[in-house]
Amino acid sequence: MRLLIRKILAPILNDANKKRLKKWEFKTRKRLIKKLPKLNEKEFKKVLINSFNLEEGDHLFVHASLTLINTDLTSEDVFGILQDIVGIKGSITVPCFPGMSSKKFMKSRKKFDVKTSVSGMGEFSEYVRMHKNSFRSLHPTKSIASIGLPKNILEGHEYTEYPFGVGSPYQKLLKYNPKIVGIGVPMSYLSFVHIAEDINAQKYPLQVNEIEKLSKICIDFDGVEHIVNTYVHDMDVVVKANPEKYVTSNMNNQYWKIKKWYLTPFFVVDGKQLTESITRDFENNITVYN
Repeated sequence: MRLLIRKILAPILNDANKKRLKKWEFKTRKRLIKKLPKLNEKEFKKVLINSFNLEEGDHLFVHASLTLINTDLTSEDVFGILQDIVGIKGSITVPCFPGMSSKKFMKSRKKFDVKTSVSGMGEFSEYVRMHKNSFRSLHPTKSIASIGLPKNILEGHEYTEYPFGVGSPYQKLLKYNPKIVGIGVPMSYLSFVHIAEDINAQKYPLQVNEIEKLSKICIDFDGVEHIVNTYVHDMDVVVKANPEKYVTSNMNNQYWKIKKWYLTPFFVVDGKQLTESITRDFENNITVYN
């Protein structure tokens, strides 16, 4: 219902009103969630281990919003729980996108500094980014931070004109069979759907990116400046995406699971299978935008 309302209102609302709608929605959900039973460590582990079958050696890509869970668990607590599950052979990776649209950020005068630019993807993402063992990819709009992945997986992101495309950390991560985990968020946060689009940018049936690339000065870990040229999403198209509908309608349920703690959503999706599924289906004009 929430996605349907956004889809209907998106064409008629200006940016300011869209922002007000999101804030209202966020505050309303927070008030409602605070009335639900609290999620404790024991129940949280049940979701991750019993429901999602997370285990040692897993490579997790985590979308999380702890502010939308009624819990006393902190980002540090959640990270510790995840790390205990995956162990030293696994990894925890998060998106560190800016707190505004990619196009707006690229057009701003602000430089992207891989060491200091704050993640706009929530407190858990920022916790991982700031962790002493974290390494972050150098990309102004779609950077990721990881603890446990080899550095070479995240390196070179600044050279990929399509952020999720060939040579990007997202594509390289696929060989690790990543599990995308949603903690307190629905599948509308499933950014991995864009990998198949960017890898097959010339074949994909929809133009999901703006036609022209934009440039941004980016500063690496050694303080060296790079000019990064990248495509950004056409939000008039991408706002119509419905990853949950695509996953539940087109993927075998052995590759995904949705769980709710009362009204709070959790999900897990096999990242490699998701990418392969979208790649097969778009040739028959079946996409996340149908």
